Amino acid sequence: MMQTALGAQKILLLGVICFSLSACAPRVGSDRWFRETSPEQIRMHFAYNCQSYGFRAGSSEFAECIQKEINDQKQRNTISNAATASATGAVYGTGGKSGMTLVLRETFN
Repeated sequence: MMQTALGAQKILLLGVICFSLSACAPRVGSDRWFRETSPEQIRMHFAYNCQSYGFRAGSSEFAECIQKEINDQKQRNTISNAATASATGAVYGTGGKSGMTLVLRETFN
């Protein structure tokens, strides 16, 4: 009985460690992911998408699809980052890092 409880504790501890480590990984497609992931891994990720669209590996259309997918993701990141910065007050020079959000309300009579 004591051995079973000790085994359960080890499994729980291992689960907590794995969960904690997975929280440190960058989100696929994020700016951080693009910075920290090798070009080959990035290409392989988007190659899977292009294959699912029906492009054949090795063709010029396949290569164009990969490049388009990468560029589209980077553009989505740029738009998302700009929207986040705008929503968190970066317009006022805080860079969105102050932890404070400014809400302006206008009252009409």
